[in-house]
Amino acid sequence: MFDMGLLLTILGWIVGVIVAIGIVLWVIGARVIRSDQIGIVEKWWSPKGSLKDSIIAMSGEAGY
Repeated sequence: MFDMGLLLTILGWIVGVIVAIGIVLWVIGARVIRSDQIGIVEKWWSPKGSLKDSIIAMSGEAGY
């Protein structure tokens, strides 16, 4: 009824996509901050450049 090879190929692709998404999230530094935790967000890069006159990024610059 079902082609087992096709089913395994589809399952392999699904597992591969899930693993690839996990690796991308790990590489870019995505983290989950629970409701009982405090986190500081730092933007690593921006086309607008980094902070020059302030200590907090407010206009899309890279920084805290």
